[in-house]
Amino acid sequence: MDRNIRGMIAGAIGGITMNIWSFFSYHALGFAKLRFPDWSSLMIFEKKPESLSMFIIALLTQLAWSGFLGALFAHAIPLISSKGYLIKGAFYGFLASFLIYVIPTLFQHPIHEIFDFGTVVTDIIGGVIWGITTVVVLKYLDDKITTKV
Repeated sequence: MDRNIRGMIAGAIGGITMNIWSFFSYHALGFAKLRFPDWSSLMIFEKKPESLSMFIIALLTQLAWSGFLGALFAHAIPLISSKGYLIKGAFYGFLASFLIYVIPTLFQHPIHEIFDFGTVVTDIIGGVIWGITTVVVLKYLDDKITTKV
């Protein structure tokens, strides 16, 4: 399993954990107005998912995006060293969540009009959860590969 695949797996698992937080904030706390799959759906369909099939496509797309970001991070870690990887993962997750807000705003996508405090805070926390989970899983996979060799 190469570094790219390990990063994609770690990022997708991180995506699952951030979705758990997002669903909790949305359904249990009523804090967020959008879940992470809602973001994907808004970008793909220009509306929140209205059916199970739309939700599944949005969720899978969001997990694929999380895997892609995990692969990017997996390639960045050797360049910046793995010391303090938890802090670096949390920071990378925070930056990713920040970029998710900046890009639609720069391109004046209508999604930027529905930002609310609860969703923004939920997404920032979700990004940090994603980053930490991603680096922990990536380190586990890296150690597992190193041990086998």
